[in-house]
Amino acid sequence: MLKYKFTEIENKAILDYIYKEYGVNIEEIKSNSRLRIIIEAKRFYVVVLRRIFKLRTVKIGKLAKIHYSNVVHHCKKFDEMSEFYPKEYSGRFEELESRILVDNDYSDIQELINKRDILNNKINKLIIINSIHKVKNKTTNNNNNKKEENVRKERKELHRIKH
Repeated sequence: MLKYKFTEIENKAILDYIYKEYGVNIEEIKSNSRLRIIIEAKRFYVVVLRRIFKLRTVKIGKLAKIHYSNVVHHCKKFDEMSEFYPKEYSGRFEELESRILVDNDYSDIQELINKRDILNNKINKLIIINSIHKVKNKTTNNNNNKKEENVRKERKELHRIKH
């Protein structure tokens, strides 16, 4: 699986999805509550950040206000629960992943457009530099041709004088 950019926009989209699916907001996710629904929402949040965005456990821990070792625990527990309740766990994960992929594809396209523009600018600069060199070379070649022609004339003149 590819690593996607994690920005505030993606974070808000994930939290909005969690609120819609679980009815849990970010303050509750960051809380120390032991309510099952809040723990499940927190687990989902952690797994999304880890699996889709490939964030480090320490960073995820800071975002969810949990110890980084709990991030690993949540990921393992998510896998266990996915075996027993695939629709609730894997289904939600895949749905959110597909939404994020669509949004990230747009940012990837925009990034490629920006890279294309940069490359076009570099190509244009190289074309200008190449044109300048061609003009210099023509001038140099013309000067060389004139020099050669002058040398020939001088040789002819010297040859004529000798004979």
